[in-house]
Amino acid sequence: MCKACGQSRHGGPGRQDCGPPHNSTEVKDYSRPLYPSDIRRAQKASRRRGEHLAKICAPGGWTEAAEAEARKRDIGLSTCGKDPRRS
Repeated sequence: MCKACGQSRHGGPGRQDCGPPHNSTEVKDYSRPLYPSDIRRAQKASRRRGEHLAKICAPGGWTEAAEAEARKRDIGLSTCGKDPRRS
C-alpha cells in the first residue's frame, strides 16, 4: 500500500507510484511546493510509459502556477490526506 494515498503501490524506476494500471498516480513528497515544471515532467514520463497521469499527490502543497498547469493538462492535485503547506 502507498503510505501517501492508500492505494496499491507499484513504484520503482520507470513505473507509476500507485493506482490502477493506465490511470497512474504520482507521489511527489518534496520538502518544497510543487512547481509547473514538476507537473510537465511527470506527465512527460507517464506518456513515455504509455499511461495516463490522472493525479499527483503532493503532501508539500503546490504553487498557484502549478495548479493552473495541472488544470490545463487535466491532472488532479491532492495532498494525500496530509496538511497542505501551500505557498
